[in-house]
Order: sequence, then C-alpha cells, then structure tokens
Amino acid sequence: MSSRSARPLKIRAEPCRALSYLVTAVHGLALLALFLPMHLPLAVRAVIGMGVVLSLVRYARACRAPSATILWRGPGQWFVIGEGEEPRVAMLSPHSVVTPWLVILGLRVDRERWRYFILCRTACDDDAFRRLRVALRYGAFTADRGEVSARW
Repeated sequence: MSSRSARPLKIRAEPCRALSYLVTAVHGLALLALFLPMHLPLAVRAVIGMGVVLSLVRYARACRAPSATILWRGPGQWFVIGEGEEPRVAMLSPHSVVTPWLVILGLRVDRERWRYFILCRTACDDDAFRRLRVALRYGAFTADRGEVSARW
C-alpha cells in the first residue's frame, strides 16, 4: 500500500499574476523615486533609471519563457519537462527557498546553468503546492551529499 506522498509530484511552473503586478509596481515606484528632489547628478539618475528598466524587461522576458513541468519522484529524483520534450534529469540547488506562499526552486538540468522556478501558492494546485513544500522539507535530499536542499 502506498501513501499519497509516495506518488510522483508534478507541478507546472507558470508565472504568478499577483507577483507580476507586484514586481511591476515596485519597478514603477523606483522610477518615480528618481524624480524626487535629490542631490544626484542627472547622469547618475539616468544610469539608475536604465538599470530599473532593463531589470523590468528581463523579468518580462522570463515570464514569457515557455513554461515547464517539474517532476519529483523521490529523494534526489528531480526532472524538468519542457514543452514537447522528454523528461530531463535535474539536480536540486541547496539555495532553494521555501515559504508558506512562495517556493523558489533552483534546478540544474544536464550540467547547464542553474534555472530558478518561482512557484506561487496561487499559481498551482493547493495539494501539489503543499506536497512540494513537505517534499522539500522532509524528503528532497540531494543524491550525492545527502543534505537538506531547502532553506526555511
């Protein structure tokens, strides 16, 4: 007899609308703050403004990237499934962050760069999100070192 937690966990990583609004609002406030009376040269304000705009563009591009599905089959068994792709083996980052409302999941696929998935509670199924948090807390040990892979 198998328990519910023994089932493979499959979560589709899609952008969270509320988080997108928050990021856009913070970038907008940062741009508005540049127009407050400060003792900064115009060139410095322009450089800061360009940095804020580039940061927002980078975030918008990341949100438009094709979504992926994250699959966890047991301790150290992480997979990433892209659009129309086969499952690819992934390694969980020790710098993944878990909170009650947000999970930032760092996965490295096939020795490529680390890819961070931002999973909001509102963007996926409640049961799947709860199971992911429990898996990261108690069962998601890295295969090589046997250490806990999420910060609380």
